[in-house]
Amino acid sequence: QSASRAPMKLHPRLPSMQSRPDSWFAASQEHDVNETGCQLVQQKSRTVACTRGESFGCSRRGVWVSKGCRGVFRSMDGEEVECGNWRGWEPSYRCRFRSKAGVPPEDGRPLRAHKDHFYNGRKDISASFPYVPRVAVFLQLGYARLWKDMHECTVNVAEAAKQMDTEIDVYLTHFGDTLIPLQEFERIDGVGMFVGRVVPNHGADVGQFLFQLGLMKDLGKEYDFILKLHTKKDDIWRERAIESLCGTREQVHSALNNFAMGSEVDMLAPLGTTFGPKTAVSNIFPHIVEKYGWDQPSSGGPANAFDNETVNKMNQFYQILYPKSEKLSNHDLVIVAGTMFWVRVSAIPLPEILNRRIHNGMTDGYRSNGGAEHILERMFATNIKARGHLIKELPPAPKVIAMYFPQYHQFEENDRFWGKGFTEWTLLEPIKNNYTLKPLPVKDGGLGYYDLMDKGGFTRQQQGKLASAAGVHGFCFYHYWFSGSH
Repeated sequence: QSASRAPMKLHPRLPSMQSRPDSWFAASQEHDVNETGCQLVQQKSRTVACTRGESFGCSRRGVWVSKGCRGVFRSMDGEEVECGNWRGWEPSYRCRFRSKAGVPPEDGRPLRAHKDHFYNGRKDISASFPYVPRVAVFLQLGYARLWKDMHECTVNVAEAAKQMDTEIDVYLTHFGDTLIPLQEFERIDGVGMFVGRVVPNHGADVGQFLFQLGLMKDLGKEYDFILKLHTKKDDIWRERAIESLCGTREQVHSALNNFAMGSEVDMLAPLGTTFGPKTAVSNIFPHIVEKYGWDQPSSGGPANAFDNETVNKMNQFYQILYPKSEKLSNHDLVIVAGTMFWVRVSAIPLPEILNRRIHNGMTDGYRSNGGAEHILERMFATNIKARGHLIKELPPAPKVIAMYFPQYHQFEENDRFWGKGFTEWTLLEPIKNNYTLKPLPVKDGGLGYYDLMDKGGFTRQQQGKLASAAGVHGFCFYHYWFSGSH
């Protein structure tokens, strides 16, 4: 697809940040002293209290935690360690206090704020996060045949979460189509809780989203960020959203890092999908411009999305959400077209957005415009801008393609030119020195002196797994002709 002409507003990789936690993350400074063990210096868990004897205990050697407790603990010798996990009610987790000899891995890992994480030799780009975020994916499946796109996105978010030693929750709603394999979502490694529900087609994906928010509230779940995604039938539009919001696990880290850069960022949208009535069409995704004919001088452009009737209804909804607020100004009006985005949960006006007066205006089935769902589609973003916070855009995820030179096997021309059995390994194996790198043996996790034509394709399967683990999306095979013979 042709790339948007809009300038890139955020970079996929961002520098480290100075810690500036939100107010709800301000840790307790109460000290819990035990003369024979250690003291709780700072509680880090947000929803679970660290209580001695119930969710943590100390000794001179270390500390154990359980039931979701996480905190900074200090030994009687003044050594400190941050210990705990972010997965809720799990078995005890042990950490030793630091010593000159280091921390034995069998006793758990001391988790430090702003520590550098390394995975497959690469520094994790979410290492600057001051806490492990609680993330949920809200999927609205109106078109069952598109479930694989939603599944791929969810896998990327789950893999990114695993790299941060946590899990995600997944909420999936649909209209009762039996073609959706719900078990495929439930089996994703890294999904902590999966909730699947059949709902009526009332308000399209926006109606489903409100249902999911209500379900989240009923379950007593709390999150920092939600990824909202639905099966938009327009393939190009849907592809732009998926590639920008969750196209790779690195893109997920990029999204979370943008939130970490400052609490004023409340929403992340696909590049070129955020606009107001006066936005230049050159800053809008070209596919959207062409779809609605805004490239014609007489079209009225994006102002068509904010006609007087729509703006009046937006003001009515805004008064429901914020009764004491003034009317919206034209400068506040904005939409994330397609209603697919990352959002900070604190930016969603709960429980006001679940008001029955809003629900009652939604459409049964599909309606092109004019329903309450279309007003809410604009209000999700307008609410953020009107409150003085920011909506940023993410460019589509870059995908790494590795050049693949497939000549490490025996074939007729090499046998004729260089002798029977010749491969690239033939020149490497006899070299005896300390500075020439050679293949890591299979027993040590490598591929050894592999043969690409081995039976069963073991080598190529292993190469695929190694590439995937390193964030490589695919291979580009290099091949050429031998004097007219392929």
